[in-house]
Amino acid sequence: RASPDGGSIHTYPDMDPTWYPKQYRYAPYIAETGMHSITDPAGLYQVINPDEFKDLGNMYSDEFVAGHPDFIHHFVEFNPARVPRMLSRASHVDNMANPSLESIAEATQVGAGEFYQVMSEQVQANYPVTTGLMPWVFKRPWPVVSAIHLVDGFGQPSAPYYFLKRTYQNLRVMCQLPRLLWKAGETIDIEAKVLNVSAGTDLKKATIKVQVINDRFEQLAMLTSTLNINPEPSVSGQKMGTYTLPTDYHNRHFFIVAELYDEVGNLLSRADYWPRTIPQMEDQAFYDQYTSEPVAWPTLTDGPWLKPVVGKVKTKLTAKLLQQQSNSGLTNLEVEISNIGKQPCFMTNINIEGSGRQFVCDDNFFWLAPAETRKVAVRVQWDDGIKPDRAKLKVDGWNSNKITIKL
Repeated sequence: RASPDGGSIHTYPDMDPTWYPKQYRYAPYIAETGMHSITDPAGLYQVINPDEFKDLGNMYSDEFVAGHPDFIHHFVEFNPARVPRMLSRASHVDNMANPSLESIAEATQVGAGEFYQVMSEQVQANYPVTTGLMPWVFKRPWPVVSAIHLVDGFGQPSAPYYFLKRTYQNLRVMCQLPRLLWKAGETIDIEAKVLNVSAGTDLKKATIKVQVINDRFEQLAMLTSTLNINPEPSVSGQKMGTYTLPTDYHNRHFFIVAELYDEVGNLLSRADYWPRTIPQMEDQAFYDQYTSEPVAWPTLTDGPWLKPVVGKVKTKLTAKLLQQQSNSGLTNLEVEISNIGKQPCFMTNINIEGSGRQFVCDDNFFWLAPAETRKVAVRVQWDDGIKPDRAKLKVDGWNSNKITIKL
């Protein structure tokens, strides 16, 4: 009985998540909804024959089932008609023709993370009509290859955990994007909102800044506005203006980055998005259908793929370990990460390598602006209860150097 009462909704739509406030705008409670992704490869290597991590781009063929018995055994709901099309979403992130386990896990997690972020923000922005949201599902009870999950069967958070976690900040800035897919030359109405879920927050003259940035991290537009945030739980909105994509901006991602600042200029919240212009939107029949009703998420066999494009525009990170304390099989770390390059670091990522482990961070898979420094707490649980000598902390981004620190 996930959805026992009248007015609550249990739904798994394969659509642009910006449709949630349109399709379910009168729903008081969305009781179950989410998106599939593939879990952390470090755990999967422990339970599945490594010879089966091949031909992953052909996952839903009849031949795949016969040659991947361990893989299928650990795959929840292995049915193309039942599973939302995580590979279609992954195909916007990277080439899924013949991916490695690492690349397909990362791409499906980022694709699901984008879905969870936009869905959660836009459902919360429908307050006070919609007053409840239960993203599905927090944790899987045993090791699985793929499932709707935030934390896998080993207890390791996936990327969607962090995308969703950020939407539940006490103060969360967001952009109410009308959709994620565009075509060159279109004009985008940009509306920013602040989700205030903490009673007592009273912020006068807050500043919202929204940047539009191309896939070379060049700023195309900066929109700025001020607003007062009510002290009670509330949603405050601000129309920021419009931006028109260049007429030759075909088959490319672009970034919309919203930031909320207090009266003295402290950054309180940031939300980043990566809409894109895709070939299908140049087809009038597809464009008309996509803009008028929810449609199945399109697959990009030839791009644009976000990760390889971002990776061409390099920046530089530094990282140092500020604190390391171990006790009873747990290690608490604090790492300071700085972007000393000239470009944003996209998908700034923290990982623990070299040993069986589960770890959770204050934040992960985040945008780090040029000249920005973040301190991140990391809590690690070791599989054997003892911190091994070979364990290492890894910090990198999709467009940065990789830093490795021995623990």
